[in-house]
Formats: sequence, structure tokens, C-alpha cells
Amino acid sequence: MAETTIRQPQAELVTELIENWEEAARLRRFVKAIEEETVRSGFSEVQKNDIQQVADWTREYADSLDPLSDLPEAIEEFVRPESKYWWAE
Repeated sequence: MAETTIRQPQAELVTELIENWEEAARLRRFVKAIEEETVRSGFSEVQKNDIQQVADWTREYADSLDPLSDLPEAIEEFVRPESKYWWAE
């Protein structure tokens, strides 16, 4: 197996990717809980619509954080940081 050189920027990026992935999963669990509670509760249609707006926004936010939502971009940033950060050349 080839020896891997640990470089600080890559280590920080991987840590950030993991943190974002975990946060996205946590947000999705929250959305699921909101939706399950909405089904069980006797909320009005207006309340349900308001709650759904929060759930939809939170789901989109989770997707924006999740590196698996755009894995090629996350990998590109790791392999070729100069493509995103021109000053890192």
C-alpha cells in the first residue's frame, strides 16, 4: 500500500465534510420528526402548511450542506483545491 502524506488542508476539508454530512443527517431526522408530529397532531391546514414550509426549507438546507448531495464537487475540492481556491496554488 502506498504511503499517504497527511496534509493539513485536506485533513481540515475531510473533517468539514464529515461535520456537514452529520449536520445534514441531523437536520433530516428533525424534518422527519416534524412531519411525523404533524401527522399525529390536530393542526389546522394553515398550521400544517406553515410547518411544511419549515420542513421543506430545512430539507433544502440539509441538501446544501451534505457533501454527498454533490459528491463530485466535494471530491474536486479535495483533489484540486486550486480549482476552487485560486490563491491556494
